[in-house]
Amino acid sequence: MKKLSNNDFKNLDEIRIDILKQRIANCEDIELLESLEIPNALLSYERYKRLLILKDKPFKEAQFITIGQTNCNIVSLMVYKDGYIRPINNNSINKVKSLLNFDFNVIFNNDRFDGASFELALYMAGYCLKNNRTVKDHLVFSGVIHQNKVLTAYFDKKQKCAQKANKKLIGNISLEKAVIQSLNPKSLIIWASKDTLNVAFEPVMVGELKKRGWKNAIIKAASQIPPGCSIAFRCPATFAFGVGAKLGSTYSYEVLHFANGQYQGFTTSRKLKEIDGNTSLLEIEGNIGKIVNLTIHIASHQPGFAPVDESNVLVKTKTTGNIPISEYEEIVRQINNCINNIRKQNIVEHFNIVLSMPVAMAFALGWAVGKFIPASVYQYFVTDNKYCKVFDVNRL
Repeated sequence: MKKLSNNDFKNLDEIRIDILKQRIANCEDIELLESLEIPNALLSYERYKRLLILKDKPFKEAQFITIGQTNCNIVSLMVYKDGYIRPINNNSINKVKSLLNFDFNVIFNNDRFDGASFELALYMAGYCLKNNRTVKDHLVFSGVIHQNKVLTAYFDKKQKCAQKANKKLIGNISLEKAVIQSLNPKSLIIWASKDTLNVAFEPVMVGELKKRGWKNAIIKAASQIPPGCSIAFRCPATFAFGVGAKLGSTYSYEVLHFANGQYQGFTTSRKLKEIDGNTSLLEIEGNIGKIVNLTIHIASHQPGFAPVDESNVLVKTKTTGNIPISEYEEIVRQINNCINNIRKQNIVEHFNIVLSMPVAMAFALGWAVGKFIPASVYQYFVTDNKYCKVFDVNRL
């Protein structure tokens, strides 16, 4: 096939543009692509995209809708860190960079549009580049970002345009919801083990946990978990509880539990925080004082209590044996009810918590309880043959 040259990009029509698009996509010559002078925005976009692919440079794309006098157009943009094109000095682009606290370059495949309706699409692409995420297929964006809200003009008209192109429009929404609804789930595993990583999840590496340093390890792990992702665990239930408490209930997560050779999941939702006093699935034993040693026993092995000379309360399920994952949410909700009942009916100043429960359930309980409960959490260490305090929930 004849090499591409600058002459190929003269007297362009739609047919020639489609042919040149394909030729650029198949070109393997970096120097040639870099030397071309391309006056067409669409072909220039394809050229830079191909160069980034050949040089193995990361980039992310998103699409937005513009409205002209007679029709709607879907425009693509691409963000990347290194390489080509001088930075564009534009108020909307600078605003998005500031919101993300992240610098990047951007190119559009169409330069015939006005306004700032590309801000949400730019934010999503920049967010994905910064956090190594991907936008779901068949989404298109439109809207100006204002104080954490996305304002989309002519939403109904743009929605019809999106539907005609078999796409879903994201707009007139909070920025947080836009992120949650638009990104493909990221699958992570919290790995606090000396064993070699042997699963197909992206690891949040914690390392071997000793008696000191849990607070910082929890904060660091939580900072690596983006909203809406899927989380598996290879760590103590105590650590998972702490990560859940640190993350809090602002965002939802798919929590994965490994059983019978496969992962099964459930989603943390506001339902876990519904307080109605119901503890019908639980048995609650012990005496309540101002300081409570609270042991939650939802596992086969028998736990102890925190080594503190205070009143002991044991919470366990009425049924024994393996608990179906379909029951995890309601059990977590009722444990949260139980803790709330104890705090409401008695003047409890502090909890000393021991957890003996499935790790996924412990994460969900932390997520539901949050980090403002006055509580210390204890972990059993075989080398010491005792429970030791590893972190305070309200100091995370």
